[in-house]
This record gives sequence, C-alpha cells and structure tokens, in this order.
Amino acid sequence: MTESELYTFYTAVAASIAAIFSALTAVYQAYTNKKHQHASVMPFLTDDLTVRIRGENSFAIKNQGLGPAVLKEYTCYWNHKVVDHFELMDNLREILGERYIINITALQAGYALGAGDSKYLFKVALKPNESFIEGDLSLANFAVKLASSFRLEIKYHSLFSNKTTIYCSKPTFTLLNDKGE
Repeated sequence: MTESELYTFYTAVAASIAAIFSALTAVYQAYTNKKHQHASVMPFLTDDLTVRIRGENSFAIKNQGLGPAVLKEYTCYWNHKVVDHFELMDNLREILGERYIINITALQAGYALGAGDSKYLFKVALKPNESFIEGDLSLANFAVKLASSFRLEIKYHSLFSNKTTIYCSKPTFTLLNDKGE
C-alpha cells in the first residue's frame, strides 16, 4: 500500500467514525428533546386547604403544572378507610356541627383540570342565619382533625401521555407508604 493510499484509508476511517458519532448525537438529541417536550406539558397536582376563623373554608386540588391533567380515578380516605361523599359529609358534619353549610363536589373520571385551574372538593361556611361566636374553636378543631384524618388520592395523566401519576393530599406520605401508616 502506498503512502497516499494509506493516507486515504485513514481519512476514510476517521470520516466514518465522525459520521457515526454525529448520527448517535442526533439520535440522543432527538430523545432528550422529546423528553423535554413531554416534561414541559406535564400536569402537577397539589392541594389548597384554606382555613379561616371567619369566612369560607375549603379544600381544593390545583394543577400547578404546565399541561392539563385528566383525572382517571380518585379515592377519599377518612382514618385510613375509604369513604364516599356521603360518609365524608357525615364526618365533616360530626366535627363542625349544624351551624355550618358543607358543599361537596364529586370529581369525575375523565375530568380535565387545565394548567393553573383549581377544583374544590368541599367548602365550609357558617349558615347565613348564624354568626361567629368569639372563642368558637370548631374551625380550628376542623383543621386539626382534617389534617389527621382526611386523605385524598387521585390517579391522573397528561393529555399527551398515558403514564399514570398518583397525587396524595398529604405530602408526608409517599407512594412506598401508600396506606399512610
């Protein structure tokens, strides 16, 4: 092999290696770009508990992600037991008594919660004919009991992905410790 043929061979091998690395880089860049696009439209559910001594109190879920969340299913727990809306109403009524109006909203599978939107699960307020009594601790007791007894779990996904994400209303509970014990 002459010196010019050897030079041509090494140049061809180097060009082939550069082309392979360029192709691998392009594939990796497309993969990371797709992951970034999915992450940029992912929903992220949080809870919003509002407790006021006077006025309306509420528990809502809020989508703080950049894309819409589609609810698949949800479960309410009271003292680690699954409860329906009627049982939840009874438990809230037991804490608050008859002086308060309690409105509960049923979440539905397939409901889409847009980016930045909130959906109230329940609202609590004094009845119109009732007035606030100084020293009344029923709302403070309500907040303490709610924090220790109530848990909401929602399975949802993005409009752009079928990957299910689980939201749990108590941040101290993890998916590994699913029962909240």
